[in-house]
Amino acid sequence: MGTITIKQTDNASNSYSGEGIELDEFIPYVKLRDTKGYEIVDHDLPLEKDKNDKHVYVDLLSQTSHIKKQTSIFTLPIELKKFIIPFDVEQVTEDSMFQDDNGYLEVELSLEKDKFVKVEGATAKLKLKTEPEFSNKLLVKLGTEIDVEIEITEEEKSIDFYLRFIANDDEDTFIGEYENLFCGCFKVEFLTFDKDVFREEEISLLIEENKKAQAFNKTGNVIGNGYCINTADRGLGAILKDDKNFYTEPNYISQGGNGIRLMSSTSRALVIKNLGYIKSNIEIKTNNYNTNDKPTQFQSSLAKRINSEINNRKGYHLYYFSMHGEYHVMLLVINMMNPKNPTFSILDQGYVDRGSSSRNIPFSKLDETFLILAQAFWKNKNKHAKNILLWKIQRKS
Repeated sequence: MGTITIKQTDNASNSYSGEGIELDEFIPYVKLRDTKGYEIVDHDLPLEKDKNDKHVYVDLLSQTSHIKKQTSIFTLPIELKKFIIPFDVEQVTEDSMFQDDNGYLEVELSLEKDKFVKVEGATAKLKLKTEPEFSNKLLVKLGTEIDVEIEITEEEKSIDFYLRFIANDDEDTFIGEYENLFCGCFKVEFLTFDKDVFREEEISLLIEENKKAQAFNKTGNVIGNGYCINTADRGLGAILKDDKNFYTEPNYISQGGNGIRLMSSTSRALVIKNLGYIKSNIEIKTNNYNTNDKPTQFQSSLAKRINSEINNRKGYHLYYFSMHGEYHVMLLVINMMNPKNPTFSILDQGYVDRGSSSRNIPFSKLDETFLILAQAFWKNKNKHAKNILLWKIQRKS
């Protein structure tokens, strides 16, 4: 590191002097390689965001004179307990005449991006892509492809941590001054899914079936007083991949259906529970439970009850629920993929669910939204019906 002066031997007037080159230093920049073919959940990788939905940045190569980099952080969602992530070790500057092109690279797992805070329950090793063995420390050249193997030893617990790449000179031909140069940072989200936590691809099955049910409801070929309970049942059958025990169209056995009959949310919930698909239930009452007055609040917070069941577990949470004395049956989807900014969506046959107004609502507005619905039902329907019933859905395994 330092100032360099170069003069032409036969013409001293032609010279260069400056700090444009980091002399003798090994200065790599670690970049994510194409993850296709590796065990990454989603190859359209998101960038880490803060609670205000702003991109999170990290400062790399901060010890250098003028090659400092500020970069956003890719988030890598992982479900396997042992997996490999591919990276490139790149050259930062185009002019490498006086720059060391090889050195040692290490990777550390940290709870924080800007400094090392030990992660319990996870280990990491790295290797050249072309070599079979992983190690804790790797001699690499600029332009090299490497793989990092991470193993999760924590049992049944989702954890987040950062991969921090650290570079040091090997002191062979050039001897640099930089030590522990921070040259790459990525975030890993290790996700475990309990029986009552769903993946995004499972929720996609539910959403697609809900679209079909809403389209069918618009045809007017609906038997009975409404298609809300049928729509909810179809959605559950799709996400649970059970077309034997949940309502389908056509419905009549004579038409090729399964003949499932639906009466009320409580009777249906009992059947679903006996099938093993319900984990728990919640009942919330409005503050007019003993009168016919307009409800102005809940006797207790629905959001707090749901939060206590979800307990910050990443993924999607699903509730089968009814309002106003079981007058209307719907599905409630809680998106906890980002616990800092959870959202919820209400799905039905198109009565309450009108698209964007009932989808991806900030979870902080859940009590407010449900109270608005309770007031609307109170105004237009039976004023004696004042409770909300919810059942948390789970897989059998």
